[in-house]
Amino acid sequence: MGSTAESLGDFLFIPFKGGTVPGAVVHAHAVSQLLRSALEGDSPLRFLGDPLEWAWTLLWSLPGALLALKARALGLFATGALALTAAQTTVAYGLFTAGWWIPLIPPVLAATGTAGLVKAYLYYDESNQKATLMGLFARHVSPDVAQSIWSHRDEFMNEGRPRPRKLTVTVMFTDFRNFTGISEALEPESLLDWLNECLQCMAQQVIDHQGVVNKYIGDSLMAVFGAPVARKDLEEVKEDAVKAVRCALAMSGEVERLNGMWKEKGLPPVSMRVGIATGEVVAGSIGSSRRLEYTVLGDTVNVASRLESFDKSFEAHNPCRILIGEETLRHLGADFETRPVGTVNLKGKSRPLKIFQILRERSQEEQAENHRFFLEKG
Repeated sequence: MGSTAESLGDFLFIPFKGGTVPGAVVHAHAVSQLLRSALEGDSPLRFLGDPLEWAWTLLWSLPGALLALKARALGLFATGALALTAAQTTVAYGLFTAGWWIPLIPPVLAATGTAGLVKAYLYYDESNQKATLMGLFARHVSPDVAQSIWSHRDEFMNEGRPRPRKLTVTVMFTDFRNFTGISEALEPESLLDWLNECLQCMAQQVIDHQGVVNKYIGDSLMAVFGAPVARKDLEEVKEDAVKAVRCALAMSGEVERLNGMWKEKGLPPVSMRVGIATGEVVAGSIGSSRRLEYTVLGDTVNVASRLESFDKSFEAHNPCRILIGEETLRHLGADFETRPVGTVNLKGKSRPLKIFQILRERSQEEQAENHRFFLEKG
């Protein structure tokens, strides 16, 4: 029994429609529940207690962290977060119907908050990795190669830097002939402008042919085809060798174009030597955390360098002399016209090496005819 007069102000807020009820009604409901418990055996809602509620709340942070780790795509992450919230609601409702009152909002906040924090950390870590990778490669590769490097980063990245690994690649070295004569004819500022123009044209050809400009050494350039993403089969290794030779031939065309421009300016013409070798290398990064450089090391690199500098008196009639090793020739097939230079002992090599000169790429009709010839010969 109790008063319901509004003037007395004996009203309490309740979480149901209407908002407030007289205090006597609330007390009556409490007494009714106690009576049902005593007379009819109805048990009241049970609670976990503060320590278990804290444990229950923290437990839900684990699936939140796993969700952020596994669901990389934003759409998948949002779908997973909704599914996780639905699962928490279902568990809470199921336990409520069984007579247990457990917290719902704190576990939801713990799961979504943990997922958000882990996602933010992964985004920050990815940004650092991308900055490192793009710092090593972005300026020296085509956009397609840069995207491939980023897509395959888990294969060769370790603790924020490329891990050492063995790769089968095609290495190219280029060097300008008559650079000394040019340098004597130009002032230092003009010489650097001239050299930058040359190297920019050659580097662009490497990028256009999906290679990596590895480094500049004075008026020389080193490029790699087939790194840093490992080649999966022999066909891809062959494609790298073909791209390297096509790149060298395109460089020859660039040298002819540049010579025409320099002739008009009264500058002497130049020619270029190119050495190309295919084989295994060790690829990785060298340097400190502040300055990293991606590079490849091994006998293949040495062979390409020796081919470029081989017998500097031996020059081709065209502006670009392209020499390759026997391993590269095997990957080219009959798509290019070559001529043997001979079997020589390169500097630093104990065994003789067969050297070939690239003359031109055969036309599609010639290639098809050669392929038919080899098929007929079985």
